[in-house]
Amino acid sequence: MISLSAREGLALITLEDTVPAYVPEAARGAVLTVSEAKGLDFHSVCVLDAGRHIDRIIRDKGRLRADSDIEGLRKRLAIDQLRVAISRPTERLFWLDVNPSDQVIRQTIAFLNGGGVESGFRPVCPRPC
Repeated sequence: MISLSAREGLALITLEDTVPAYVPEAARGAVLTVSEAKGLDFHSVCVLDAGRHIDRIIRDKGRLRADSDIEGLRKRLAIDQLRVAISRPTERLFWLDVNPSDQVIRQTIAFLNGGGVESGFRPVCPRPC
């Protein structure tokens, strides 16, 4: 993580309001929130834990109540945060999920491949995926 934070032209972006706890102290200052990155362009972007974010969006789909606009608004905000984060790079997008579940890996692959699982994006995992 420290070597990523030191790379020129590469931004680390979190979809959360705070820097994830696993980010070392030396790299914390280099991590941007979505609101800090909005409107900026970078050669490369590493989005932190976006797969977990997608999982929450998908799970929220089943919890929407017809009498409440709050859940729908939260889901739209989450989708907008994801859209902003993945639209910042001009050249490369890195997707870093730390310790993702098998479900998060499957959902991420499907999302990055436009709904299919047999397209161009493949995960790189330190364990079998």
